[in-house]
Parts: sequence; structure tokens; C-alpha cells
Amino acid sequence: MALDTEFGVKGSSIIREWSGQVQPALVASVLFLFCLEACLWVRNLRLKRRLPGPFAWPVVGNAMQLGQMPHITFARLAKKYGNVYQIRLGCSDIVVLNGDRAIRQALIEHSTEFAGRPNFVSFQMVSGGRSLTFTSYSKQWKAHRKLAQSTLRAFSSANSQTKKTFERHVTFEAMELVQVFLRNSADGRYFDPANDFTVSAANIMCALCFGKRYRHDELEFRTMLKKLQRFGETIGAGSLVDVMPWLQSFPNPVRSVYENFKSLNEEFFTFVKDKVAQHRESFSPDETRDMSDAFINVVEHGQKSGLTKEFVDATVTDLIGAGQDTTSTILTWIMLLLVKHPDVQAKLHELIDKVVGPERLPTIEDRGNLTYLDAFIYETMRLTSFVPVTIPHSTMSDVTIEGLHIPKDTVVFINQWSVNHDPLKWKDPHVFDPTRFLDEHGALDRDACNNVMIFSLGKRRCIGNQITKVQVFLLAAVLLHQCSFEMVVIDSAMAQVDTEFGLRDSSISGEWSGQVQPALVASVLFLFCLEACLWVRNLRLKRRLPGPFAWPVVGNAMQLGRMPHITFAKLAKKYGDVYQIRLGCSDIVVLNGDRAIRQALIEHSVEFAGRPNFVSFQVVAGGNSMTFNNYSKQWKMHRKIAQSTIRAFSSANSQTKKAFEQQIVAEATELVDIFLTLSAQGQYFNPAHELTVAAANVICALCFGKRYGHDDVEFRALLERVNQFGQTVGAGSLVDMMPWLRSFPNPVRSVFKNFINLNQEFFTFIQSKVREHRETFDPRVTRDMSDAIIGVIDKADGDSGLTTGHTEGTVSDLIGAGLDTISTALCWIVLLLAKHPEIQTKLHELLDRVVGPDRLPSTEDRSSLAYLDAFIYETMRFTSFVPVTIPHSTTADVTVDGLHIPKDTVVFINQWSVNHDPLKWKDPHVFYPSRFLDGSGSLDKDITNNVMIFSAGKRRCIGDQIAKVEVFLFFAILLHRCRFEKCPHEDLSLNCSYGLTLRPLDYKITAKSRRDLPKVREKAV
Repeated sequence: MALDTEFGVKGSSIIREWSGQVQPALVASVLFLFCLEACLWVRNLRLKRRLPGPFAWPVVGNAMQLGQMPHITFARLAKKYGNVYQIRLGCSDIVVLNGDRAIRQALIEHSTEFAGRPNFVSFQMVSGGRSLTFTSYSKQWKAHRKLAQSTLRAFSSANSQTKKTFERHVTFEAMELVQVFLRNSADGRYFDPANDFTVSAANIMCALCFGKRYRHDELEFRTMLKKLQRFGETIGAGSLVDVMPWLQSFPNPVRSVYENFKSLNEEFFTFVKDKVAQHRESFSPDETRDMSDAFINVVEHGQKSGLTKEFVDATVTDLIGAGQDTTSTILTWIMLLLVKHPDVQAKLHELIDKVVGPERLPTIEDRGNLTYLDAFIYETMRLTSFVPVTIPHSTMSDVTIEGLHIPKDTVVFINQWSVNHDPLKWKDPHVFDPTRFLDEHGALDRDACNNVMIFSLGKRRCIGNQITKVQVFLLAAVLLHQCSFEMVVIDSAMAQVDTEFGLRDSSISGEWSGQVQPALVASVLFLFCLEACLWVRNLRLKRRLPGPFAWPVVGNAMQLGRMPHITFAKLAKKYGDVYQIRLGCSDIVVLNGDRAIRQALIEHSVEFAGRPNFVSFQVVAGGNSMTFNNYSKQWKMHRKIAQSTIRAFSSANSQTKKAFEQQIVAEATELVDIFLTLSAQGQYFNPAHELTVAAANVICALCFGKRYGHDDVEFRALLERVNQFGQTVGAGSLVDMMPWLRSFPNPVRSVFKNFINLNQEFFTFIQSKVREHRETFDPRVTRDMSDAIIGVIDKADGDSGLTTGHTEGTVSDLIGAGLDTISTALCWIVLLLAKHPEIQTKLHELLDRVVGPDRLPSTEDRSSLAYLDAFIYETMRFTSFVPVTIPHSTTADVTVDGLHIPKDTVVFINQWSVNHDPLKWKDPHVFYPSRFLDGSGSLDKDITNNVMIFSAGKRRCIGDQIAKVEVFLFFAILLHRCRFEKCPHEDLSLNCSYGLTLRPLDYKITAKSRRDLPKVREKAV
């Protein structure tokens, strides 16, 4: 809920990209691409594959399998298909090489055949299209590489003088880095060293290329380098902009990434060109100041090399970009591993003290005696494999690797990570052990070092690999000589490493990685074709309602983002309060704004009382849920019984009111004890679980006549799983909009299966409790709501049409809804109290004045505690923690705001848009409880009625009144007894997770006692 001035979250570039209407020519182009790809897909299914490899889906190929760490996926696939196999990304066939033998055979024995680069669109952007690193193999490329390599050697290691000069540059930068680190660590502070490493590494290359360096506090330079760090996100192996270049042709998130990448390249390339231009203006052939002068002299003033002056700019750009990236990345890993392994750091300190001593700095001459430091660096490169996959190659001619034929112009991914983590090559490859690079005499084992693959091999081996190793050695040695490094909390930064390949299994990869049967392939292809036909038909028909353009298959699903209610409100500004979207194959009407929503839910309450026939709804409460079932005569009877039962046990008369209040007071005072225990000795804790247990216990007391201890592990685990309920059943869940996704392996099917298990577990718990009540049922004694519902439904004459299954369904609804709504509201209230201490102080003063120290607050105090009620209403409005109601469906044709909505249309009600309408609320993004008070300080009922959190009409929450009472009493007692404070070093975030309710992300507070609990405290049931 990072609020802006308009709708509650910052604008999404992806939403902006997808929100416009698309022209007919573009529609035809996209449809043509789908059909073409489908034809190619069918053809490929019929042809024998040249190489083994996993099944590839239409359009996306194997892109869904790659996950966040493609190198891990590549290595796993190699176990199944061998070290040489084929995948498909978009419309491009890719060969992936894994393992030391296959990769060395390709890059060394067939170095020329694998020296090419594919004609990727992103490669053409780098350095004006003349990058040595990214252009393909040719005679001109060989001349370019020879020039760059010889120049780099001339300024770093050609003779003792150049070596000494280069070493001075590195040592100076290392000492500057030491000073920066010590300043950043003043007063015991902790800091992120990444940006400073980047500046240092860039400065060494700038000194070689331009003869100058930049200050660490030079903001413009730091900002540019920080942007440059995102370079690999687009240029890396498998980037969608390269394998699906047609995605540039129409609005989509990939095009946004590509355009950002172009801007990034242009900015950095302009910076380099300006520096080279300055060198040209002051160039003298009698003096070679730096590498820029050397390049200018050879290319522009020497013999013909086949290169133009543009290649000078490109070469300098390559050297600075690659140099800073490689060196800063390895230094960042080195620092992390030093603080993660203090025993290794201590051993390195002892070694440096013995070899170098305190009177001087380490030098290159010390390297032969600091073999353990070199071993540490090699092990860092091996373990992290920070260049996991090389820049993609392409084959220059047909070639055979491990007996498998690879045609000319094939794109090839080289998985270096698989070499560095091969359990057949390295003992315990997931363990960090620098000594694996030392022989029995403590000397560096050159054979082991040569087995590490980080700078590639053959024609495309990094030309700067030797000077990088020198830089890293000197920087690490000087930093260790001068400093000791510690981490504030040693977390499991490398916890990703598993015993085989380095990352825990990805559920998505697992779901998609298997082979697909021919019948399934045919089914998926049929769905694509069917959807394409429906899409064309819908384009030709006039839309019933305004709304954004919907893509085939996914509809508008890509636009919803993580917070659909924000997107709905934004779209309402363009299309009006009533508009249509498409999710999967389903047309959805979205209602926004107070007028349209109240017109629908109140004036046309029966027409909007339906529920869609969603697959997730049918799972809840064994299909007998009052909340999720459709509108009918049976449903009306079901609701009437539930509503009257709640009233009978909470507010029917003064006796039931008192009993209900006593139960809440007992639970609230128990919660105070737990909060104070968790806060002992100034500890901070997350209150979410305790609030959930407390809310569940109140409704369990009403339904079962008993409560559960806060330390009941089984009950807490059950409630924690129920918190996941809304993630599947909320508005816009893919399992509902695309039910066919349950038919084959994919992540949505996994979510749905978890949802089924969750419901079964919770419903089994409810059934067991109701069964116990049936066994001991006595019609003369109604112990709780379960008894009352059994008496009405189970023992009735059957005219209601309800069965015994509806009894469990009703109890399940009451407990599920009761605990979710109350616990979410209380989580937000505690967070906002800690976030706004001045408001909390005002509430404490009010409670002290009205209630005093000798008793607890009660519902009789409510009228005198108007500001407390105002705080609750403002929490409901500000957070809108039920942002979109459970989806409705229309039971008949209906007109809202002059727009016709047919029968059986799915309808989303965006309550958030009502609570954040700037025309209705002044500064809706500001938390301001006083907006609910009138001039005399009383609660303004007209304004409180404008808050929409419990829906309206036939589907209004039947427990809204007791929920407000419950929240009021919990809140009042917690405030009366405690003061809540946030951790002084952390700012409480308003970020939240989306589902049926918006729940704040985990936060921590501490509770401080304001006074001892009075002796009048009630005991919990």
C-alpha cells in the first residue's frame, strides 16, 4: 500500500503498457503470429528432433521451465537428456552444453566453430553495434580483438614498469576503499559495500582508459554505474527480448524492459564517447597517456586495420563495462563469504600478518607466499560461479559434439556453473572449502585452478582474465590487511545451495519439467485454436460494455498486477465506473464507485445476489457454504437460520450481550498477558498469530462452547493454513477464470491442489466438532450455536430443503469468516497504533479519562469513546482490507449506470474504490481518524455509513455488527493495558499481501504494560 496521491500505489509501467486499445492491424499481426507458431509447433511434433531435450510449448517454448536460475535448470535437465541437448525459447531452438568434457570439446577443440554470436536484438544495441564482446566472429572481429588484447597487456603487464604502474592504481583504489569503508562503519554502523566496490572497480578501468578516477561520493557516476549493473538482466542467456524479438512490436512488459535497456546503453555509451572525444581533441602522437590514446593512435592514425573510429568508442565501453562488472561482483561475493566464514577470515589475517606484517601493504610479489588467499579467491569463483552461463554463442558451421550433430547458426548456451558444481569433479561442491585448491605442501594446485571455469575458453575467452585476477588479489589482500569485517546478522545468504545443484527445487520447474503426452499436446493446441476463434469473433462483435483490450488466452490477467483493486480503480478513470474486462475465457464486469455499487447491491439487490459457478467455490465447506453458494430459495432459508442464530448468541437480549462481551473480554485479557510475555526484556514480536488465535477463539466459543490455548500447536498450524485461503478464492484467481488449467501440469494446478487440501483439513476439523455435538445433543439444552443450528436443520421436518451437510457448512462459514475479518482488522490496528504514536497517546488519554485504571472498558463506554470508534472506521477505510468482495453473478438482466449487464455475468465489486475516492474523502491516502467526528466530537453516522468493508444488499456480511463490537472491545482493552511501540531502527511498512483480505506483511512491535490488570478480570471459557 505504498500510497500515492490518487489511488494508493505507485503507477506500474506494465499496466501503462497494456492499458491502451490496440489497432486492428496489430491485432491481425498478433493473431497471425499465434497461428504461425501453432503450425510450426505441429510440424516440430511430427519431425524427429535433431537433439534430445524437454518438450517445448507453443509460443513460449521452454521459457516457463527456466525459473529464476536458468543455470540450475540446465544442469538438472542434463541429468535427464545428457550434456548436449536442445531447448526452445520463443521460436528459437537453443543447444545447451553442460559438463567439463562437452564444453572443452566445443570451445577448445572446435573453437572457431563456436566463436560466433547470435544476431540478437540486444547485442546490436551494445556499444553502437560494434562491441567486441557481442559482435560475431569475422576477420574484422579478429583484428579488433587483437588490438584490444595487445593494448590491455601493454598497460597492465607488458613489462615491469607497466606492471608497477597498474599495481599502484589498484593499491591506491584499495586504500581509498578502506577509508570509505571505515567512514561508513563509524559509530558501529552497518552498510552495503556493493556500490563502493563497483566504483572502485570502475575507477581502475577508468584510470587505464582515461587516466583519471572518480570520487566515491560523485552521485552522477554512482547512479550511472548502479544502472549499468542491470545490464545483465536483458543481455543474459535466455532473455525474452532476444528469443522473441517480435515482442517489440506491440505493448507488453518485455518491450518495456527492452526500451529501458536501450536507454541504459545509450546513457553509458554517451558517457564513454564524451571522454574519447576529449582525448581526440587533445591527442598527441608523441605521448600515449592511456588506453584511449593507444586505441586512437592505432585505429585513427596508424596503418589500416579495417576498423573505424567508432570501434575506439566501442572498445573502451567494453573494457570499462566488463571490467567493473566482473571485478565488483567477485569482490562483493568475497566480502560476503569473509563475514559468513569468520574462521577463514581469521586464518587469512594470520597469514597476511606473518607474510606482510604491519609496516607495509601487500604487493604482487607476496602472491607466491599468500597461496591460501589465492585459494580463497578460486573457491569463491567456483562456489558462486558468478558468470554461470556465458554470453550466448552461435555455431559458424556444422559441428559434432559428443556424437551429436549441431547445425550452423545454432544458438548455444554454455553452462559454466555445471562445470564448477559437478559432484564427479569436486568433492562436496556445495561446501565452501578453499583448501581444495592447495596441494599437500600448501602450494596452489594449478590443475585444480584450471578446472574452474568463469572466464570462458577458446576464441571467446575473456581478454582481461589475468588482470582481473591481479586486481582481485590486490584489492582483497589490502582490504584484509587493513580491516576485519563483520556482518550484523549472519543469515543464510547461501541457503540456496543444496546437495546436488545449488538451489532448492523450484515448484514451477518441477511442474513443467516432465514430458507431455500426445493427447495433452492435442488438447492444448485445440484450446489455443478455440480461443483464437473466440477472440476473432469478439473483435468483430460490438462490445456490450466499455473496457480495455483483452489478449487471447490470458485476457486482461497481465494487467491486474499484485493489487487488482488498484488497477480496477485506475481503469475506472478511463472507462467509467462500470466496465468489462476478460480473464482467461471469462467476461467480467467490474463495478467501481459508491453510486454504481450501491445502485447495484441495494436497488438491484436480487439481481446481484448470485455467485458464479467457480471451481474453487464448489470446494468450500463440501459445497454447502452459504457464503459461496448461489442465490436460491434454499440459500435464503440457509442465510435466515445463520443470521438468527448469530443474533441469538450475541445481541438478542441483555443476557446474551453480556455473555458475548464476557467471552471477548476474557480473550482480550489473555492476549494482553501473551503480548507482555512476548515483550519481556524489550523483545519485539509479530502479533499476527496471536491475534488470529484470539479471534478464532471468540467464534469457537460461540460455535463449540470452548476455546484453544495460544500454545496449541495443531490449532495454530491449522489457522496459519487457513490464512492462505483467500489467495485462491479471491477475485481474479486464475483457477476460477481458466479452469482448464487444472488439466495439465502447471503452477496454477499446484495452487488449486493446495487449496483443496487446505479446505479438506479445515472442514474435517469442523465436521469432527459438529459430530461430537450431535452425539451429545439434548433438545432441552442449547449450549452453543452448533446446538442451535443442529436443532433447526438436523431436527427440522425437512421443508427447508437443507440437509445435515448444511449444518457443517454454516459452522465452517461462521468460523472462517469470523477469524479472518477480525484478525486482519486487529493486525492493521496494532500496526497503525505503533506507526502513529501521537494518535496512540491521544487514545490513551481518552481511555484514562473515560474508563480509569480500576476497571476494563465495556460496550457501555462506546458512546464516550467516539475517537476510538473513529480510529477503527478510519482503519477500515484506509486499509480497505476487504478490497474486492467475493465475486457476484447476475441472476437476471440488469442495467447499472445506463449500461446493460446480461444474466449470469460475473461481477467484481471494488470496495476499495469507494473508500479511496478523492471526491468523497479529503486526502484519502492520509490516515486521519478525526474525519469521522462531527463538530461536537461525536461519531458522525452519515460518514461512517460511507465506509464499505462488509458489502451491501443481499450479500452483506451477516456478522458485521458483532465484528464491530468484537474489534471495539479487543482494541479498547489492548489500549487500556498496553502501549505498542515499533522497533526504533525499523520503519513500519504498509505493504500487504492480496487475497480475500489485505493482510499487512510481517512486522514486529513490543508491548509495554500501562498498569496491572484489575481483579475483575473474567476467566476465559
